[in-house]
Amino acid sequence: MRVSDLGAVGMFRVVKIAAGAALVLPASFVFWLDTARQENRTVFFHFRRGDDLVIFGIERDELLKFQGRGSSRIRHALVEQGALRVRQYGVHRTEGGSVQIGPEKQIELTPGDASSIRFGASFVIP
Repeated sequence: MRVSDLGAVGMFRVVKIAAGAALVLPASFVFWLDTARQENRTVFFHFRRGDDLVIFGIERDELLKFQGRGSSRIRHALVEQGALRVRQYGVHRTEGGSVQIGPEKQIELTPGDASSIRFGASFVIP
């Protein structure tokens, strides 16, 4: 098929697709560069300890030292080390009424916690 066989509508579609690709590729590259330059980020997990839902975070670089993917990295670390210290997170309202998510305290995960650890966390705003 030659370009002249496409007609005006077909040619418009080709140009539209090429323009879209020209915008998406640079945007993807900029996103990748921004991600590559980011400082270490906290990765969140949750588990149940009794009736309590515990949300904790671990720095990405620390997490990547362990084998596995997602929450299996935490389980592998607990098997290898027997315990793991992480930061527990919570949601609080400030005096001004705004919401703040931040670390509350250091906690120690044990092999008994391993089976209930899940990747990700949902914060409930009080």
